[in-house]
Formats: sequence, structure tokens, C-alpha cells
Amino acid sequence: MDSKKTILDIDEGSILEVLNIETLKILENISNPATDSSKSRELTIKFIFKSNDTRDLIDTSVTVKSKLVPLLSIKTTLMNSLITDDDTGEVVRVLKEYSDVPEGQMTIDGNEVIKETIAIKVDK
Repeated sequence: MDSKKTILDIDEGSILEVLNIETLKILENISNPATDSSKSRELTIKFIFKSNDTRDLIDTSVTVKSKLVPLLSIKTTLMNSLITDDDTGEVVRVLKEYSDVPEGQMTIDGNEVIKETIAIKVDK
């Protein structure tokens, strides 16, 4: 009998395989800059053993679960206003992302600041 084997080696090592998959999920979550780096992640291995009436056979179920940190919420401020479309004369509600940086100003890396505008037709 090989004394180096553990219960994690049963089912031809499938528990270790799933354990590695869930560990990779945790490492990817830790590496994601859109998650809170200070929060803990968890890895749970749950074994369930159920014997038959004569206690010579044991049905075994193993569940490996990771608990990840959710993505950080994306926060922004939108300016809300009504404008009249020059071409159609329709009144349109406009949402524009607010920024302390004026539209058209160049950023330090040479890109022009462009604020996206979302126009929503106002029902009369």
C-alpha cells in the first residue's frame, strides 16, 4: 500500500484537479484590479460520507467551492439636461458624463478628452 496517497488522490486525482481550477479562479480574482485587494477570498472543500447499512461501502461526495470578491462598482456622475435637436426640432433629454476636465482638452498622454453623450427622446 502506497502510504504517500491521501484522500485528495481518490477518483484518479479529480479532487486535486478541481482544487487547482478553483485556486486559479482565486488567483485571477486577486490579480483583477477591479476587485478590492484587501478582501479575503475563500476556498472550501466539503466531503460528505454516507455509509450503507452494513457499513462496508461509503458513498463519498466532494465539493470544492471558491468564494471570490465581487467587482468594484463603477461610479460616475451624469449631467442631465434638455436640448432641442437642431435638425429635427425635437426636445431630447441628454445625459453627459461629468468631468472636471473640459471636453477637448488634451490629456497628458496626448489624447483629447471626449465626453460621451446619450440622447433620449422625450415623450410629449
